[in-house]
Amino acid sequence: RDTELDRDVAVKILPESFVSDANRLERFQREAKALAALSHPNLLDIYDVGTTDGLHYAVTELLEGDTLRERITPSGLPWKKVTSIGAAVADGLAAAHGRGIIHRDIKPENLFLTADGRVKILDFGLASVHEEADADAETATITEAGTVMGTPGYMAPEQVKGKQADARSDIFSLGCVIYEMASGHRAFRGETGVEVIANILKEEPPQLSSSGASVPVDLERAVHRCLEKRPEARFQSAADLAYSLKSVGLSGTSPVMATPGSGLEATTEKKFSLPRIGAIAALLILAVVTSWWALTQRGGEQAPIEAASTLDPNRIAVVPFTNRTGDPTLDALGHRTADRIAQQLTEMEELEVVPPSSVAAALATEGSTPSDTRSLVGEVTTATSAGLVLSGVIDASGDRIEMQATLEDAVEGRVVRAFKPVISDRTDPSTAITTFAERSFMATSDHLHPSLTFGAGDDLPNLETYLDFRRQLRVADRDNFRPFMGLIHAYPDFTRLRLMLTASFLNGKRFQMAKEFLEAGMTDEADLNQHQETTVLALRNWISGSYDQAYRLFRDELERSPRNLVLMHVTIRCALYANRPAAAVAIYRGLVLDDAVPPSIYIFMATDTAAAHHLLGQNDEAIRLLRQILDDNPSSGLTDWSRTQYINILGATGDIEEMERLLEEGAGHEFLPIESVYSRLSAAHELRAHGYHEASRTMAERALSGFLTEWLDPSNSAYVQVMKWRLEALLIAGHDREAAELASGLDFETAGWRAALLYAGVASARVGDATTARQKSDRIDQLTDDDLAGVGLAPGDLVVARAMIAAQMGEVDESLELLRSAFAFGAKQVDEDNPLPELRHNIFFEPLWDHPEFQEILRPKG
Repeated sequence: RDTELDRDVAVKILPESFVSDANRLERFQREAKALAALSHPNLLDIYDVGTTDGLHYAVTELLEGDTLRERITPSGLPWKKVTSIGAAVADGLAAAHGRGIIHRDIKPENLFLTADGRVKILDFGLASVHEEADADAETATITEAGTVMGTPGYMAPEQVKGKQADARSDIFSLGCVIYEMASGHRAFRGETGVEVIANILKEEPPQLSSSGASVPVDLERAVHRCLEKRPEARFQSAADLAYSLKSVGLSGTSPVMATPGSGLEATTEKKFSLPRIGAIAALLILAVVTSWWALTQRGGEQAPIEAASTLDPNRIAVVPFTNRTGDPTLDALGHRTADRIAQQLTEMEELEVVPPSSVAAALATEGSTPSDTRSLVGEVTTATSAGLVLSGVIDASGDRIEMQATLEDAVEGRVVRAFKPVISDRTDPSTAITTFAERSFMATSDHLHPSLTFGAGDDLPNLETYLDFRRQLRVADRDNFRPFMGLIHAYPDFTRLRLMLTASFLNGKRFQMAKEFLEAGMTDEADLNQHQETTVLALRNWISGSYDQAYRLFRDELERSPRNLVLMHVTIRCALYANRPAAAVAIYRGLVLDDAVPPSIYIFMATDTAAAHHLLGQNDEAIRLLRQILDDNPSSGLTDWSRTQYINILGATGDIEEMERLLEEGAGHEFLPIESVYSRLSAAHELRAHGYHEASRTMAERALSGFLTEWLDPSNSAYVQVMKWRLEALLIAGHDREAAELASGLDFETAGWRAALLYAGVASARVGDATTARQKSDRIDQLTDDDLAGVGLAPGDLVVARAMIAAQMGEVDESLELLRSAFAFGAKQVDEDNPLPELRHNIFFEPLWDHPEFQEILRPKG
């Protein structure tokens, strides 16, 4: 009983055999602390880890319910339950993997179903405490390469071989669990543990549907992908698997059920036999027939409009609503509703609305009557060249009427939105008509401008809110959130605005603000749709520094909405932070202009992509892109970072003359003196890294001479930032003793000095004061989230700072270890607010530049 917080908890005491192994004890404590920092509904909450009277313990939440093992029946569980549980476990794994924590022992015994319906992963990070076991034992664990641990029947092939487990190993284990949930028996069986392990290494599990399990094809395909022998053939992230499982059965039609021979084989290397080809052909026919049936049965409506390449995607025809009530007095209501919708849509400048008279003429040409208007939607679009069509029906609902509407894209041949029915009084349907007119405007606007849908839910807001949102987004500036903040105060439940603002805060390095702002609006996450859930999870990973996981989640959403430029922007940014420059470049190639987003989005995306080209050594491409930005926006303050990146990249070429020309050009375009200092420091790193040592020192000296007298006044608001840069400039220019003396006179406990601790530590190391250097490094390690509020640094960045100090002290191994840890906990490879745009070329890592492991750690991942 926790008497202070008045709650029941679980206390786990570690065995003496574990405590005697210092390495395992340290690993347990590190992983437990990392987990304690996570907050995820599918992870067991860890409240405390400590030692008392020689006993090492962990305090966790106390759960009521059963393990999954107790819930699995001999015939398996219903497939919907299987996907629900599997997706929840995958979500929890994704959160932990984002912190570099691998479970290593996913099995039904370690998954808990609470009495209130939640799914919890147990013993996360604790699997490594078990003693090594032989192959015939029921339980063993794995933590290090060469040590076979885990549970036979759930271990991935690489675990069985004693290789290092990673996130994909957990995915294999979860695949085994999902297989067992669906079928009632294990994917890999045998009389002994040795036989089970042999089957894992050599045999493919029987097709899930061959066990008699009734599962959709998509679920069977996902399970067998999890069970691929080669890690690279599996889902590459738990988030990918979670999304796949959540998507099963969500198409709006009955899912195609798997039959023996109908699903994908567990390996792609087997050749197709004639029977298998026949089965797949039958499946394709079944899928086509099922899709046709679902589309033609949708609410009694006809199939969607046939795609036509001659249609104008920005032209819409509104067809009079079809009266299906049998009451001829309501015929006019259908025309009245269509006219009101058309009138509302004309307010959208980028949309051409087919005049109601032209729609009526098209219908008259076909000899239609109001009762069969819906069946002639295709003819209307063909006659009017409208790429969009909105139609509806009026049905009787007791003594009232029910109105429904559908917006369809005739170019792509799909339904854009099926609006929720509205019930109205027969004598006064005006409110219902207005509702459809406003919904039609918002749905059409979202369709034409997918960038507006970042974080959008299933329900549309009221029109006033939407119009305010659209207007503010068009003129939004990353550093000016005031208009949006006023809007969110007026409409606190407008989730899409909250998620978009959170992303804006993160782009502006306001991590603490982003965290508080996001969580303030997530009081009831049950109301979020699937895409919003993914967006929230991605933003949380970004906040915590799990950039790679955030990138993967955003990337998956971008694949479903490739024209969403806000989504494209955050995906490129996270790809860059995650050291995936090739991915950033590839994403940018899909850019399609949208005048609904502000110019800043394009500028920031292009600058990020230029930085990605630079990381890949493609400096000509980077310079071309940055030159284009400056030419297209000659007097915009939004291009300051673009100019700095340009000057920095020129450092790789040693073109000092062009650098100075850019600085002079910027001075005439409101490029402030302080930004000139920033740019010179950034370039100085590049110049030295590419062998231009004297030019680097000269650039740093010029930066020092650019400090204005008023900046050095402690009462100046820029004083703290200036002192940080002054320390850096002195160190680059070789004035180590002066930098150390300057640092010794600064009060690093004063708010705002956190970022300067790095240069103080480097200065101390440079002059041989190892004690002070170590103290500065230790102080950085002690910084809390409150210390970092408003500084623009993430935990991983702090570890990078300590690695720099260690490198300057000559502690190569320690520096490399810190760097590995930094990237596991979210260090940024490129940072717009730091004059260190590429860590490979950072002067303070110069002692490591030629070290193979340093080069490997910072090698772009893709």
